[in-house]
Amino acid sequence: MKITRLETSRLRNEAFFQFFTEFKELAAKYNPSALDIATLYDEFLPLYAEADEALELIRKSLLTDKMDEADHRRDQTYHGLVAAARACLTHFNAEKREAAERLAILFDTYGNLARKSSNEESAAIHNLLQELSGAYSTQVALLNIFDWTEQLAADNTAYETLYRERSAEIAGRPQSRMKEVRPKIQDVYARIVERIEALSLINGDSPYAPFVNEWNATVSSYKNALAHRHHKAETTGEN
Repeated sequence: MKITRLETSRLRNEAFFQFFTEFKELAAKYNPSALDIATLYDEFLPLYAEADEALELIRKSLLTDKMDEADHRRDQTYHGLVAAARACLTHFNAEKREAAERLAILFDTYGNLARKSSNEESAAIHNLLQELSGAYSTQVALLNIFDWTEQLAADNTAYETLYRERSAEIAGRPQSRMKEVRPKIQDVYARIVERIEALSLINGDSPYAPFVNEWNATVSSYKNALAHRHHKAETTGEN
């Protein structure tokens, strides 16, 4: 009796852990001893616990919350800058109206930056600020919104600093621990799969069929999710 194969190395950390959580629970449901995989299952459990701990450390990064706050601040500042400029679209002074109109076209070109991914937003804000301090500096000065551009630059820098700090943190021990334990889990899982398939040849399918059928359904759902993600990446250019 065959167990459906899955390239678990392609799963992201969260999905990888969830996949093996479901395996652990299903194996426990059908009793590792009854499946004659108790020794290997006992080898699997501490590795699973290690992955759980490593993933929890990654999830609990304090910098993630700080990044969310910093991202919200720069979004608010950007919207404030746009609003301050648009407020002059009906200004009684024709020169200021014209300046506001020029800036409105620029902001429309960039669109709602808050909807972009974090890296795309950082780059877009950087490019926008270059234009505001260069080709559009006269309009910024005329509408007296230089303080808004300064604040946006500060908020963007604050976010980028936190992003670099978190990247360094993730590259550190918690992520390394997850990277180290993943192949170990994959190895013991592969040996469990091989053992069940070998035992089914010796003892027949009956003792293992309920477990294998239920597990194959789970594996298939992950295979479909991976295929969907791959198709989406090809059609949208996402990674």
